[in-house]
Amino acid sequence: MAIKQIGIVENKKNYEVINELVEKYINDMPDTKKKLVMEFVRQVQRNMPEE
Repeated sequence: MAIKQIGIVENKKNYEVINELVEKYINDMPDTKKKLVMEFVRQVQRNMPEE
């Protein structure tokens, strides 16, 4: 419900709200953990089919 309410207040879609929250969470991580998460995300992006 909170994500939906934030989206309504900020005029954003749910996935946009979730992306922003996750980005902020990752940015607050210690550098070693942040590096691991970002490397995993890059690997997934490389393996995703193009639209």
